[in-house]
Amino acid sequence: TARVTAESDGPFAQTLLANAGRAQGVDPGAIALNEGGLVGRVIQLGEYSSRILLITDFNSRVPIMGEVSGVRAILYGGRDGLGSLTALPERSGFIEGERILTSAEGGAFPRGLVVRDARLISGDWRVNFGMTKRSGGYVQMVPPPLIEPPAPIEDIPEPDAPDGPAQASAAQGVRQ
Repeated sequence: TARVTAESDGPFAQTLLANAGRAQGVDPGAIALNEGGLVGRVIQLGEYSSRILLITDFNSRVPIMGEVSGVRAILYGGRDGLGSLTALPERSGFIEGERILTSAEGGAFPRGLVVRDARLISGDWRVNFGMTKRSGGYVQMVPPPLIEPPAPIEDIPEPDAPDGPAQASAAQGVRQ
């Protein structure tokens, strides 16, 4: 858990500065949460501080899905305080008021973090943000998801010895 010490402008419109960094075990790309849900992601990391890009920023992209409908899209921040969506399938939509969660597509966020809910406004699907900006000023830093690369083919264990000559020649053909 880290205390939010400052809000700053810079190349991104909406960032927070938190008083936890490498010395406190924060990893690059860590996920920031508060009691309202997903806050953002660490984009700069120092020894004792972290800069968090908020999901409300236009430059932020979060793969999301509807909890009930399963519809997937990419969320980005809007100027009106609501999230906008891109890559939304044409013939499907969310259910009004359903919870919106992270989908884990792309590996930047784990699956199932609460963003908040979907609203149909003037024919467009928008997302209310659940994160609270100034409620105590604390965020929980969660390590980013770790996706192990596949093992090289040389590291895959050999199958048990084949039982007969036909299986032996088939197994040798696979290895070649």
